[in-house]
Amino acid sequence: MFPERYLFLLRQQPTGKASLGYGGIQLHSETELPTAQIGYSVSPGGISLCTGVPGDWRQEWLVIAHTLSSGEPLILDTTADSLPILTDFHGQGVWEPWRIADSAEGFFQAFSLVLELGLGREHPVALSKNPLPTAMRKSTLEAISKSNPHSDITFWEMLLPTDE
Repeated sequence: MFPERYLFLLRQQPTGKASLGYGGIQLHSETELPTAQIGYSVSPGGISLCTGVPGDWRQEWLVIAHTLSSGEPLILDTTADSLPILTDFHGQGVWEPWRIADSAEGFFQAFSLVLELGLGREHPVALSKNPLPTAMRKSTLEAISKSNPHSDITFWEMLLPTDE
């Protein structure tokens, strides 16, 4: 079900949670991945939710993570060899995800940067005591953009708090 290259990269991650203030990313472990598909590609009863109708969930999309603040899915797109990562908002009536990482490798690079920024800023109180400096936020977004030049940086901008 999951491409071996993705699973290899996932196994290299030191943790599954990159928390930063109110937000962050919860990466699903290899054992959690099948359960993470429930409600997206498959119903709780095991029935496929992939109809082939435009706007419905596609068979090629696999949930790999979710945002901590709103629970939005992060989606591995298996239609491309690079394995780009997409996201979309719940409750829109249709799924029209956009690209947030050009590849699985680009995603894990960005995830590692967020993980690093979150040290000492894991929850709102810690973040208020140790705000993310604007220059550090800017350099992190530039690094994410550099490793994912064909992706929408807006997701990462919303994920990283400002010190203002």
